[in-house]
Amino acid sequence: MAMPMRLNNFCPCHALEYRESTTIPAQARQQGYDRYTGFEYESHADSIVDLVVGDEFSGVQQRRSARLLPIVTVQSTNPVVTRAVASAVLPHLPR
Repeated sequence: MAMPMRLNNFCPCHALEYRESTTIPAQARQQGYDRYTGFEYESHADSIVDLVVGDEFSGVQQRRSARLLPIVTVQSTNPVVTRAVASAVLPHLPR
């Protein structure tokens, strides 16, 4: 899984990825974000929110057939900033 690059500790990063649902960690807490489902978890010193922004579909991942989800990942060292950016991204997503 490619992780987005952070410019500095104050700039949360976000990226759109197509991933299998199994890449969301088991310890992630499910949260509602407007019309979307979010999964919040920590990794190393970062707070991460994975927003599922569409329906699962059939695709190819690493040269094999897979069921993929469009996921926007927001990552920051500050959990409050991570949640705020995740919420701010939502109005810009098509649904």
